[in-house]
Amino acid sequence: MTFPVSIVEPGLFEDGRMFDGSSISGWRGINESDMVLLPDPETARYPLALASSSNRPLIEAVLERAGLAACFKVTVSSEEVARGKPAPDVYLEAARRLDVDPASCAAVEDSHGGIRSAKAAGMRVLAIPNPSYPPDEASLAQADVVLRSLAELTPGVVSG
Repeated sequence: MTFPVSIVEPGLFEDGRMFDGSSISGWRGINESDMVLLPDPETARYPLALASSSNRPLIEAVLERAGLAACFKVTVSSEEVARGKPAPDVYLEAARRLDVDPASCAAVEDSHGGIRSAKAAGMRVLAIPNPSYPPDEASLAQADVVLRSLAELTPGVVSG
């Protein structure tokens, strides 16, 4: 079975500032190890969606700045749905826009709200805990798989 993958963005600002829509100076960037997740969209094994609690301007700015916008077939901000994480709405909308059953999706998450959101949407959940703000044990227990880093995320892990 193959899974479209829905992922969230890494922490963006080293000093914790909120994005104001005008600049992403101070963005820590995406590590080279993160790039293994984002193949050329022409040859991607899984269509990618980004289901984020961030607002649309931040999603677009970060993906453009990183040169990753073309990697994602769908992006959804929780501002575009009725309820944000931990409600399942943002993940359900991502699956709807991909035109796939949520049960055929895998979500890569780093936070307790995201893990709970993806699980409530009926998706396979792959947790990679954010070391700065680790999910609580109850949230991690809902994940289908808990990984230590993105380096452990492989097609085999995604598909189960």
